[in-house]
Amino acid sequence: HAQDCKNPEHYAHRVWKCRFCCSQAVYFCFGSLHMCKTCHDDGQLSLRRKGLGPKQKEKAVCPGEGKCPLGLKKGQSKHKNGITKDCEEVLRCLR
Repeated sequence: HAQDCKNPEHYAHRVWKCRFCCSQAVYFCFGSLHMCKTCHDDGQLSLRRKGLGPKQKEKAVCPGEGKCPLGLKKGQSKHKNGITKDCEEVLRCLR
């Protein structure tokens, strides 16, 4: 499956899920953080207001099978969303 692409040469062609919610990531920040526009802009606003790193955003709960806008991998009942790196997920590989 393209979602399971582990080829390091394809890294630039992977489409990622936002770490914090069930949206497609469009930003890659701080060398390890994939975020959608909404979560990125929320984090940038927090940076400007507080002079801190990205805010510890409340995780958005995945609505689950049949309702998640991203769809789910076979055997997956929900996406994990939150501040930890294990909440990142490759949605597909464009190669």
